[in-house]
Amino acid sequence: MIETEVIRDTRSRNNLKGLGESILTRSDLSSMISEAEILHIISEIHQYDVILVELRDGTIFGIQKSAESEPVYFRTRTAARTSEARRALLDAVSVSKTQAHVDSITLEALLDGLRGMRTRHVWLEKRSEPSREMAFLSLKELGSYLRRQET
Repeated sequence: MIETEVIRDTRSRNNLKGLGESILTRSDLSSMISEAEILHIISEIHQYDVILVELRDGTIFGIQKSAESEPVYFRTRTAARTSEARRALLDAVSVSKTQAHVDSITLEALLDGLRGMRTRHVWLEKRSEPSREMAFLSLKELGSYLRRQET
């Protein structure tokens, strides 16, 4: 049996006509991105690694840790369905190509864009030797992987 939690809107009854109640399962609530998850992942990411988070609306947010160890945050609507497309996107971010439609954003914009959202795909590209790309089901799974790498 799936546990459900009813979320009731606290606005006046006049504003709620026809809206009813939203029912969210616990799995829905746990799959939403939290600010703590994002900050944990930023602190765990290694130099030269890149994380891409694709939301269900197709927006991709990214975190890239450069040689200076200061993370770079970006957002794009460019589709990155294949490994080659993701590499091209990352190359565009690395050299700041404006034709790639990549927006540099602040940490606050990253947190605002991801907080409470649900992911479609999460990728980690390790750009240090040996270079490799890994896919994760969620940010929680990525966080667990990064934590295991530290030990």
